Amino acid sequence: MVHGIGLCDEWPSIRYPTDGGDKSGRFLKNMTITVESYIGKVGGKEGVKLEQQYLVRENGLELMSHHPLEDIQ
Repeated sequence: MVHGIGLCDEWPSIRYPTDGGDKSGRFLKNMTITVESYIGKVGGKEGVKLEQQYLVRENGLELMSHHPLEDIQ
């Protein structure tokens, strides 16, 4: 899922096809967005949601969150 960053509704968004697949919003230059993934067993009750934040630039995306997503020991 990809969606805007905000306090309510997080618009615009591109949802998973199983969630309706809404693609009516537009991502514009200088917007902040998040790319979200959920990892868990299908049909299970537990999992983890990971998000990376980006700034929409003229020629692509600029990563804003620089924390590692893997376990570092």
